[in-house]
Amino acid sequence: MNISNRIAQKHVFRYVSILIFVWTSAYSTGCGSSKHFQQGARQSVNESPSQRATISYIPTPNISVDSSIAENTEIFNFVKPYSDSLNHTLSTTLAKIDSPFYNTFYTGNLGRLVADYMLLTATQYSMKNIGIPCHFAVANNGGLRAGLFPGAVTMRNVFEVMPFDNELVILQLSGGATDSLLRYIAQLTGTPVSGLLLEFEKVDKPAKNRVVKAKINSKIISTPADLIFLNGSQEQKPGSGVSSNGQSSDGMNQVNNQILMNGSQLPFDSRRDYLVATSSYMSMGGDGFTMLKGAKQTIYTGIQLRDAIANGLKSEFDAFQWVEPRKKLRIYPTKAEDSK
Repeated sequence: MNISNRIAQKHVFRYVSILIFVWTSAYSTGCGSSKHFQQGARQSVNESPSQRATISYIPTPNISVDSSIAENTEIFNFVKPYSDSLNHTLSTTLAKIDSPFYNTFYTGNLGRLVADYMLLTATQYSMKNIGIPCHFAVANNGGLRAGLFPGAVTMRNVFEVMPFDNELVILQLSGGATDSLLRYIAQLTGTPVSGLLLEFEKVDKPAKNRVVKAKINSKIISTPADLIFLNGSQEQKPGSGVSSNGQSSDGMNQVNNQILMNGSQLPFDSRRDYLVATSSYMSMGGDGFTMLKGAKQTIYTGIQLRDAIANGLKSEFDAFQWVEPRKKLRIYPTKAEDSK
């Protein structure tokens, strides 16, 4: 689908033309803000002190942009084809959800949903291009700016969740760098992850939180069913006839949740490298994830995170006719009860 890339490729010329037109028009008319700040030409600050002492401003009239300005029919007709196409694309339904996804720091299920789709998309890319599956994904709550609520989910909703043009990247981390990443996640008391279970000891000062146990995905996550199996969900949508692990809901193929988790997660091994999916922002040390800058290799997929989210929602809904709510915590303090 790659919706946002398709939009950009199709309409970039029109968009640039509009920007040039608006900029040149505003420049020629001296367009200003409605607060009526004075504008004018100013001499270069590179001139001598005596010259700078003579700097003065030449007031120019401001134009308030409000409802009193009549719509320009020529510009409206020029923009309309692009606007109509964009609105149609943004209004297209990707999935329907029965329960909300909240961007609550450390415990929000929206972050787990996004991290799942990052891992899914990264693995599909890495298997195709380098023949190696991605082990786990890590995201940050700060990059998610809205929630998803029961009903139809459109591309417009995805843009609201992920307004930034962050790219999905895959990092080859050494065991040492991965250890630093796990310890930092414990100090944060959590962050959105997929393919990772981390138990930590919580103390009064978060900076002293200690990793107790960490398990990392050992399976190839290339389909929505793989994601559901990885998370060991036994939740079922009433009347669907299919459980969220893709099996028959008659009880014959139900597998114990703990067996699922143990079967797809292995203890962290500091002697080996791991492939980690994350965002281009975090790969450069954003939000304090400085250890990611020391990756042995950085693979730029060219896939925007919002496209990974959109495609993930659509593929999971198409497969199961619902989207699993991702209620189970993946980063949790020692002996904590999972009540989310």
